[in-house]
Amino acid sequence: MPIETETPRLRGVDPPLWDGRPLLGSYLLRRDRCVVELSVRPWFRARLTAFSGSLEIGYAAGENELTAELDTSSLWTNVPLLAGKLAGRAREFPVISFAGTEPGFAGDAPEITGRVECGGTSRELRLHGAPWRVERARIIVWVRGVLPPPRQRARGAGPVLDAILRRPLHVEVAAEFLR
Repeated sequence: MPIETETPRLRGVDPPLWDGRPLLGSYLLRRDRCVVELSVRPWFRARLTAFSGSLEIGYAAGENELTAELDTSSLWTNVPLLAGKLAGRAREFPVISFAGTEPGFAGDAPEITGRVECGGTSRELRLHGAPWRVERARIIVWVRGVLPPPRQRARGAGPVLDAILRRPLHVEVAAEFLR
């Protein structure tokens, strides 16, 4: 019995050509396949989850846009006493937002420049990473960057939290977006 090697076709429709680049349009974040890790080296690591996000792939350079909203109540850290302090601050600021653009198509070394907003303040964050894993209806993003310490000290943070906040914050993101 012969084995069919030809791709089945729909009536009157040719299969689209695919060159390995992401299809243009909107991709939505899979919440269960996204993690944001924050670290203040060498002291602690923390993780947050996102509750919404999108990736827009456009025609021209600079039209690729990545957005995400992080849930601060999902904060986990490897330092138990610090977790309580941070959880108290997280109730004051329930959402951390990020919006950034990537110049050109997702490819060899993506460089995403955007802004992080939390509690009425906004800071620039540049993320870079490995080439995105692209499939027809799915894009997997892995990027990292460093958020420099704020110029002003945090009010009411206490000495331990204040010492942590005066160091650079390393950010690492792994996320999957679906069409």
